[in-house]
Amino acid sequence: MPQPRSQDDDESPLTPQEEVIVAALSTGASYGEAAEQAGVSARTVARRMGDAAFAKRVADLQRQHFGAIAGSLLAGGPEAVLTIRWIMATAERPADRLKAAALLLTHLRHVHQLVSVEVRLDEIERLLGAEPSDPGGV
Repeated sequence: MPQPRSQDDDESPLTPQEEVIVAALSTGASYGEAAEQAGVSARTVARRMGDAAFAKRVADLQRQHFGAIAGSLLAGGPEAVLTIRWIMATAERPADRLKAAALLLTHLRHVHQLVSVEVRLDEIERLLGAEPSDPGGV
């Protein structure tokens, strides 16, 4: 039976079962679902996730998945905004124009909040001497 790695050994190769666990958890599977896919118990998955280096691998892969999804969403962003603006300008019913405008303003507010948090976080990291965070490559 392969020995689990220590917390300091985050670059060592994973066993095939661990690779399955990482892949499953990084895409949103529960411990039980990941365990079933890997052929281990949910307790084994929980124990592996107790290892900081292993949990970091799961988190890193989750960020990669999120980055790919975010990139796809960003690619469709301009067209989505144009669609909402077109509806605002051409919808026959005032209620439809109002809904489109509200949707646009709501998302604008969310984007502003996210950008503000990211700017503040980058400043904190700069003051601490840490590398600025990479929001999933997007």
